[in-house]
Amino acid sequence: MKEFFTEVEKEGKKDEEYERAMKQEVTPEELVPKDRKAREIKKENGVLYRGNLLWVPKGLIETVLESEHDTKIAVHMGQDKTIEII
Repeated sequence: MKEFFTEVEKEGKKDEEYERAMKQEVTPEELVPKDRKAREIKKENGVLYRGNLLWVPKGLIETVLESEHDTKIAVHMGQDKTIEII
């Protein structure tokens, strides 16, 4: 898990918006569309959180999604099996 947070720190430096928030050059309201509620941004152990959720830098989003989608416990029957059941 520690390696993941190290990767978040590293990727955060490449993400302009993340880096601006890290340097407190931007407010939470500037980071979200006008129709969404802004969450407090807090810095903890070298990474950022929006509210109580870890802010994943843009360069890691696909990696996180793939890792959660492709785990052995994330059961996915696949298109053919789903069609068969329907």
